[in-house]
Amino acid sequence: MRRINRRVFGQNDDTDVITLAYRPQPPETGWRGEVFINVDLALEKGPRYGGAARELALYLAHGCDHLADSSDADPIGRRRMRAREQRWLRQAARAGLIEPLLRS
Repeated sequence: MRRINRRVFGQNDDTDVITLAYRPQPPETGWRGEVFINVDLALEKGPRYGGAARELALYLAHGCDHLADSSDADPIGRRRMRAREQRWLRQAARAGLIEPLLRS
């Protein structure tokens, strides 16, 4: 993650998720994107925040929220994103989708 963060954003530190969206190139239609998730960080921080699988699901939700063009660059955007991500996590938990994330 540090290498990707340095290469893409010039930041020399680890982060939880990096999202890159790409505009379509004709004749393509629709956006494309990549979400890089720091699994090691989720495993490290997870026990303090409801478990590693839940932390990983949060990173995935956060990355997908960015792909949908949401921004957390200001306090209002951060609150909106966090509320949406928490709603998605509750729905995913009810559907049994979080715990299987770390099964091999």
